[in-house]
Amino acid sequence: MNSTPRDHLFEAFTGLFLDEHNDPDLEEVFSLLCQIFDPECHASLLGDELDALAKSVTNKNPQGMIEVLFSSGLLVGDKLQYDHPHNSLPHKVLTSGRGLPITLCVIAILISRRCGINLWGVGLPGHFVLGTNASDQTEYFDPFNGGLPLTQDQCLAIASMSGGLTGDADDILQPTTTRAVVIRTLNNLTQSYRRRSDMVGLQAVVALRLVVPELCRIDQKSTFALLRELN
Repeated sequence: MNSTPRDHLFEAFTGLFLDEHNDPDLEEVFSLLCQIFDPECHASLLGDELDALAKSVTNKNPQGMIEVLFSSGLLVGDKLQYDHPHNSLPHKVLTSGRGLPITLCVIAILISRRCGINLWGVGLPGHFVLGTNASDQTEYFDPFNGGLPLTQDQCLAIASMSGGLTGDADDILQPTTTRAVVIRTLNNLTQSYRRRSDMVGLQAVVALRLVVPELCRIDQKSTFALLRELN
């Protein structure tokens, strides 16, 4: 059987994730995800949109970028259709202007790289924020809530409210790896497609989950349960 362009996308994703010690490039992975879950998305679409948006950031520092992207209302947290699948795909979020915390942070990080700004994602339990060390101490921002500045204590309070304040504060506030970002995104998409009984979307998510060793090992029961649903 001849392989399809979509097969090549799955193969590319597999190549990035099979080695558990490899932390892939964030933009490369999310470009693949956009194409896998949206057949109309072409390979350069996400990069082109990010390039265009980066040009609007004239103040090349974290606060200036946060103001352009989030304080202005250009990109906002989607509180009405929070779990919609499109909220997990950066190219869809750039079109609608609404997204999940983690996807808004992904967009901000990819824009920051184009602007020479040092930003990283912080995966709190139940939420996702941005960190930067532009000053003599780490600062945090919450894109989902208009780019709201946060202190370390406020970040830990968010973690505590989600029942996740069980480890050392430094561990909780560590920069999140690309692998961890993608795993959280796949988990979000899994729940979103399940709630909508979208078997096509769910089938694609399961195929991706099966090539991520961490998900197969830690969440094996859930993945096999999803396979039974599809069969």
